[in-house]
Amino acid sequence: MGIPSSPAALDWRHSIKTKFVALIILLVGAISVFIYAFFPTWQEKEAMKAVAAQAESLAEVAGFIIGPALFFADMATIEEALDGGQQNADLVYIRVLDGGGERVAGRTKEGGWRQGDSFASDGSPLYEVERPILRNGQQIGRLDLGLSLGKVKKGIRQSRQAIAVVSIVIFIVGVAAVL
Repeated sequence: MGIPSSPAALDWRHSIKTKFVALIILLVGAISVFIYAFFPTWQEKEAMKAVAAQAESLAEVAGFIIGPALFFADMATIEEALDGGQQNADLVYIRVLDGGGERVAGRTKEGGWRQGDSFASDGSPLYEVERPILRNGQQIGRLDLGLSLGKVKKGIRQSRQAIAVVSIVIFIVGVAAVL
């Protein structure tokens, strides 16, 4: 057992230790904030990419089917193609316009699928796509559709909450470990 050092030496060591602990706590805090800020943003970006791909794919398939039917004024095929949209739970509306911008056909989801041009949204944002319908390189019409982002936004909100809890736990455990 040694003789205690002078009070100035103890203050110096205590000061270094305090600074080191504060630095580690700040580092743990920065990591926690980074986790909370980065992962939900990245997840939302990826989810929106998936919705965009789904919407583009749906529009491409529908346009492929509807294009020739619109050119030949085959309303039965157009109606059948629009009825197929009912299989997609996120599809809020789909409509076909002719070359002059007049509605040829449409479906909306308002508690159930119906023919029409207007729709009521449940308040969730929509991802909307407008795609020209081409025949021999000329635009003969347009296909419009809207997908609900309600499930995506809800999932991101839940994920953000979970990540917030994880970030707080990481901060508390990190601070406890340092202390």
